[in-house]
Amino acid sequence: MKLEVAVPKSPEDATWPILGSPFPAHPSSRLPSPPPAAQMKAVALAVLLVLSAVATPALAQAPAPAPGPASGPAVAPGPLGSLSYSAAPADCTTVLALLEKTPSFSTLLQLVQTARLAQLLDDPRLQVTVFAPSNDAITKALSQTTDLTASMLLSEPSVLSEILMLHITPNNLHIEELKDGSSFNTLLAGMNGNAAITVSNTNGAIKISSGASSANIVGLETSACQASVYTLDNLLLPANVATQG
Repeated sequence: MKLEVAVPKSPEDATWPILGSPFPAHPSSRLPSPPPAAQMKAVALAVLLVLSAVATPALAQAPAPAPGPASGPAVAPGPLGSLSYSAAPADCTTVLALLEKTPSFSTLLQLVQTARLAQLLDDPRLQVTVFAPSNDAITKALSQTTDLTASMLLSEPSVLSEILMLHITPNNLHIEELKDGSSFNTLLAGMNGNAAITVSNTNGAIKISSGASSANIVGLETSACQASVYTLDNLLLPANVATQG
């Protein structure tokens, strides 16, 4: 017996075996011939240009990343040299507040404000030591100085600033650190060669010298947030400011 299979001339003439239904036309039989390679490259380039035009404005409008948390000031630039800061209790008394509430520092407070150092000394995080001359100490020093008067100090903030910065060290010095023969830089460092103070400690009697003048510490150490304040019985003067007689 010879089996003959009819081969359809086209998909439309084919029938399903047994069921006798026509084969469904394959979709690929209706697709157009693929475009030339050059045409495909042109279409791809056009798509890239459209995507680029859409993405560029979106990138331009994207918000800039938020800056990270700022750390507290660790160094103060300029003539004040390096200053240290640390966290302090919210209710502590700053150096400036201590001067404001102490009547014997009223003259020093006026000088601090004139020299534009009030904001610095009102920072509770500031770690400094302030050797604070009393009202009587300032009066005595001016009476012994041949070329410096109170009116001159108030009228020349730059000279006044040098004098006051000689009374401040950029670290918190406790009384036990003021040992005989020790020396400490002051905030005047970088502006004047005589920027250090030296300590003379004889059985607890402490004298602070700047090279041009000296003063005794009277009274106890007073804490002011992260700072220490010592009362002086004289005004320290840089060598280039005045010569005491």
